[in-house]
Amino acid sequence: MYNHKLRLSVLSSESDSFDSGGDANKHPTVGPVKYRGFLNAIGILLVLTNVRLVVENIKKYGLLIHTSVPHPSEVDFRRWPCLVATLCLPIFLLISLSIEKFAFHLAALVVKRLGKSASPTATVRAPAWMNIVWVLQLTNIAMVLYFPVTVIHEYHPSPGSNVLLLLFAVTWSLKLYSYAAVNDFLRREWFITTRSKAIDSSKLSKSESSGKSGEHSTQQPSTETSTVTVAAVANAVQYPANLKFKDILMFALFPTLCYQLNFPRTPRIRKRYLARRFLEFVVFSAVIFVICAQYIVPLLHNAILPWEEVDVLMVLERVLKLAVPNLYVWLIGFYVLFHVYLNILAELTCFGDRLFYLEWWNSTTIGHFWRTWNLPVHNFMKAHVFIPLVRLGFSKASVGIIAFLISAVLHEYIVSVTFYTTGYFAFLGMLLQIPAVQFSEIVFKNYRQAGNVFFWLTVLLGQPLITLFYYMDFIQRHKQPL
Repeated sequence: MYNHKLRLSVLSSESDSFDSGGDANKHPTVGPVKYRGFLNAIGILLVLTNVRLVVENIKKYGLLIHTSVPHPSEVDFRRWPCLVATLCLPIFLLISLSIEKFAFHLAALVVKRLGKSASPTATVRAPAWMNIVWVLQLTNIAMVLYFPVTVIHEYHPSPGSNVLLLLFAVTWSLKLYSYAAVNDFLRREWFITTRSKAIDSSKLSKSESSGKSGEHSTQQPSTETSTVTVAAVANAVQYPANLKFKDILMFALFPTLCYQLNFPRTPRIRKRYLARRFLEFVVFSAVIFVICAQYIVPLLHNAILPWEEVDVLMVLERVLKLAVPNLYVWLIGFYVLFHVYLNILAELTCFGDRLFYLEWWNSTTIGHFWRTWNLPVHNFMKAHVFIPLVRLGFSKASVGIIAFLISAVLHEYIVSVTFYTTGYFAFLGMLLQIPAVQFSEIVFKNYRQAGNVFFWLTVLLGQPLITLFYYMDFIQRHKQPL
């Protein structure tokens, strides 16, 4: 068969792509290139490689997973202090609600006592005593964080139970801060608006009327506007009607950290969808447990001797070995937490806003990763740290440093209390994100592919290194393996 056309090699850099139309015997023409065959081969290779690692691990260590289910007659809640402590956390919701109710009733009493007395030219401001409400709320939030620490140091539960309790404590502390901040703003606005209306009505009553017909004509538009406003917000919660335990309890259960009076809601609970998410939660949580017990713990234990002998090459080899199972745990943990668990909460509570993350895996800079992988925390930082501080005159760079500092403290709080140590490695690791963000923004601004590679290298090597640091610090402090 003769050919008189110029044709390029399929994998040539001069040819963008080709399309054979699915016929292997047909000569390719210029069109879109498809690499599905290569992707399938890579997937099979990864599966075979991991199967080999599983077989090798079982031959070397045997089965390290031991589970036991206690008989119902042997169940003692005193042996589960973290569970009991978690069930006690709603007490702090009641305290926060009580503070807000007291503050509102006190503000209403002040408005009633002042009545319509005010200078005609006076500017209505919220009273200074409202700042004391912030002190009470911040004290309550501090107790939310301190309470789990006392329970953990008193009863010494397992690290797995510790981290769950501390995650709940941090989550609820951020929620309570948002709840206090929004209600403080609403209370001040309510006070100023109510006082202003009282003063305006006093001025109108003192002024002489020009006639009943004129009065009626000037008041009628206001009545119509009020009617339209009431109709528009008939189904919306208004302050102070939100100061109820049901409201704050639902906010505590919603998969969001930012409080508002009204949230988007779905009409019903989808039972099949919920069943699938529950099944995924159980299966993937079990996979994380198996990887940690069967792979990560033995690798950490085998790194003790090289660490003590300062064998740099062996320690590096352990870090590289640890990188693979650590990445699996991190990725599966992300899926379980941000996709499965938060969607379970959203479905059970009919919560409508389910955008919990964006395409962080395509991040070309470290800053893009932190803005997309955990949207609930990002939205909290934006609403309660970034915007308020910028309004106070702080620069965006300084606010970014403050946000990372807050995150570093919370990360260190969780890790240190969980493992009964104070290594400061999580704290320093988070602070190192500040120059890493600037570095990636400058160096990889025009090199997106290289930026994504740099991002994944920081994840693959940074996390196992910090894990190794904490494990060795635990060994040195407690003289026994984890």
